Formats: sequence, C-alpha cells, structure tokens
Amino acid sequence: MTVEQPAPGAEEAAVRGVRRIFLVALAAALVAAGLTLGLELSHQRTVASVVVPAPLPLTFRQAGFVEHDVRRSQVAGFPTGSRHGDLHVTTTGGTLYVVARCTVGRVRIVVGSLTSEQACTGRPVGVVALGQVRRPLQITVTVSAQQTDRWAVGIYR
Repeated sequence: MTVEQPAPGAEEAAVRGVRRIFLVALAAALVAAGLTLGLELSHQRTVASVVVPAPLPLTFRQAGFVEHDVRRSQVAGFPTGSRHGDLHVTTTGGTLYVVARCTVGRVRIVVGSLTSEQACTGRPVGVVALGQVRRPLQITVTVSAQQTDRWAVGIYR
C-alpha cells in the first residue's frame, strides 16, 4: 500500500488561496459598509437641515446684557414635553454668555451655587454672563411650564 504525498509547496499554495479569498471578501465587506455609512450620514444631514430649525441664532446681542455681537459656541435643544435639561460646557476662557429661548413661564439656569432666571418670551434672552471660565462646567436648565415649541439654551462667546 502506498500513500501519495502531496507535492512540495501544495499545502502552502492552498493556504495562500484561502487567505486570498478571505482578504477579497473582507475588502468587499468594508467597501459595502463604507458606502452604507456614507449614504446614511448624507440622508441624516439632509433630514436634519430640513426638519430641525436652529433654536438659537448664530450671533446674539441684547441691550443691558451684552452690547456687542457674541457668537454661539454650544447649544442644547429640548422637546416641548421636556422641562429639564443639562448643557456640558466645553469652551473655556473669557466670558461666556448663557442665552435661552422658551415660550411659556420662566427659565432657570443653575451653575454650581449660582442661580439665575428670566421670563420666557419666545425669543432668545440673556440669562447670565459667566466671567473668566477656566474649566468645563455643567449647566442645569429648567423651565417652569410645558413649552408650546422646542426650547433651547446656548453658550455665546
């Protein structure tokens, strides 16, 4: 009885073939995933730009609060049914102006031991100016009544 021995290098060639098929399949899967992600992100961007209006303007000025134009650096928007939220402030250095837009009742801002509130007018209103902020902050915001429209709080510099 004789047992046939595979030709030298035949086993290595088979392993290379399997490896090649695996790499081609992996590359095809990565390309498909990339295309799917790109399509999904472009669809979300289109939907967001059509459905969700900016809750606060890009620049803000209010007599008696800030006399020059300040630019929005962060914003948190909340649905009409929500009466409470948080904004984690990452921008530091210089004065930060906290601005809110709500439609009914009053808006209250709490930063550490500081509390400030303003009447809701349906337009953006300055609530508090924070001078020389040097570290990230958490701002807690509450409205006293359910809102008739989306409401928001933002940081301006």
